[in-house]
Amino acid sequence: MKRSIGPLVFIAAALAGCSASTTTPSRSAVSATPVAVGLSKEQAVTVTTPTAQAMSSTPVSFISAASGRFGDFVPAGTTVPDPNRHVWAALFFGTFHGSCGGATSSPHPCPPPNNTVRVVIDYVSGALISAIT
Repeated sequence: MKRSIGPLVFIAAALAGCSASTTTPSRSAVSATPVAVGLSKEQAVTVTTPTAQAMSSTPVSFISAASGRFGDFVPAGTTVPDPNRHVWAALFFGTFHGSCGGATSSPHPCPPPNNTVRVVIDYVSGALISAIT
């Protein structure tokens, strides 16, 4: 028995022709806004550690650091002037005492100290933006 492969060759060639044209995605479709070259994670930790230590009454310990939008590192509902500014945020463990009133005594007891502080710096320059306990 003799088989004919002619129709199969025709179908394969037709299908190959359908998928032969491909389009390359535009650069904007491949990546969003590129991030400026800035400080490394190690540099960010080096820059933020003295700020954290100055705020703590005990030695600080580094917990973590991340880069991203400034708006992603502030408490919900907080308005910041440039929420899309690219920053480094470093988190430290220590003993961070809050405000306990002014020079006069307060009828309320002082709150317990916070155990963490998030120090936020500019991603490129390393300038201090905020430190939030």
